[in-house]
Amino acid sequence: MELDEKAPRLQAPQLEWERLLDPLNKAADRIARLDERLRTSSLAEGWRSRTDFREAQAALWVDGVLVSVEDLVLRDAGMDIRAPTPELSRAMVAYGLRRKIWRSSKDWANSEEGRSAILGHLDGASRPREVDDWFVPKADHADRLTEWTEFVRKIEGLSPLIRAALALDLWKRTEPSERSPWAGAMMVGAQIRAAGATTSFLPLINIGLRESQFNLRRNRESSATDRAIWILESFAVGADYGLAEHDRMALARETLGTKLKDRRTSSRMPDFVDLVLSLPIVTVPLVAAKLKVSPQAAQVLIDECGSLLREVTGRRRYRAWSIGV
Repeated sequence: MELDEKAPRLQAPQLEWERLLDPLNKAADRIARLDERLRTSSLAEGWRSRTDFREAQAALWVDGVLVSVEDLVLRDAGMDIRAPTPELSRAMVAYGLRRKIWRSSKDWANSEEGRSAILGHLDGASRPREVDDWFVPKADHADRLTEWTEFVRKIEGLSPLIRAALALDLWKRTEPSERSPWAGAMMVGAQIRAAGATTSFLPLINIGLRESQFNLRRNRESSATDRAIWILESFAVGADYGLAEHDRMALARETLGTKLKDRRTSSRMPDFVDLVLSLPIVTVPLVAAKLKVSPQAAQVLIDECGSLLREVTGRRRYRAWSIGV
């Protein structure tokens, strides 16, 4: 596609709409199914808690940084087993801001206040970079953010998911913030929610990108339509992940429910089951602190669940468990 020098600087790329229909409909269907499932589910809050940790982990993975979800959970609980690395600290920022976005009004993340909170502060001028011909950014990061925001406003008339795909593509191409490269996916997810496409969750955009193994940076030379298709497909993959996670939680609740029969009213097992379902992993100190019981009592609760929980570390000094299904 050739650039028309007389055209406005900020404009949507020319898209092959016929090719977009199937991936768009598939993504919309999967997201709607997940939204409805969570809307009526008693597991919704636990699902959001679990997937917030996973999405924060995936946000850094997409940018080539590996962070353990176990370390994320323990850091959030103030029970680190080692000094936090810079990468873990960044993942915690992403996790905390995702939680804040969900608790805030649906328009907050894309307001001036919200963007400032998400981005913290933008880096200064950076090296020039090559992007495709439908958007040529200025050199300064702050200018790139302004242009990205203006572009998102210009395409408000498009369907929420097409708009989200183009906005995410543009963010990955121009990187308005090198300090917070994950911020674009976070704001795009908030845009999908603000448009009413979801009401019960924030989209799992980074999980979708990770699971689909599509690298937005590596495919810079592909057409805008191809990239939009790949991003829409990743939206569907993220929603499928969310549906599968909800199914896992429902099955785990059913199997763990067998441990609740004939319990005394003072038993902490019901609270323990709720805790296990709301976190990707648990440890003895974490269970003891959350339930306000002794470490010995916490270990008894874990042991009573037997094979219904799966040990995920295999280390004697640091042991952690997750649901076994």
